[in-house]
Amino acid sequence: MFRGAVNFENCNKIYTILAPIETSIWVQIGAFHSKTNASNVLGKVSGIGSGQISQVDVDGQVLHRVRLGPATSVEMADDLLDGVFGLGFTGARIVVD
Repeated sequence: MFRGAVNFENCNKIYTILAPIETSIWVQIGAFHSKTNASNVLGKVSGIGSGQISQVDVDGQVLHRVRLGPATSVEMADDLLDGVFGLGFTGARIVVD
């Protein structure tokens, strides 16, 4: 069911309605070539929230991303980010993936 002020009567256009894409909110602390470095960083921020290390290929190089989350709300992500900043990881950022 549609909500809002859209009137589709007498309309000669075709509209495609897409279902929402499910995403997650993360705080990414960094991405490292060394899995050991990534593990060390995760250990330093683990007191703020649960996190993980995931591998990603960037231009043929494997990087180990350190992320906290997923956060259940934007407010939670902001709190996680504040905590990470407080530990000196000022390059951290919120990502939606």
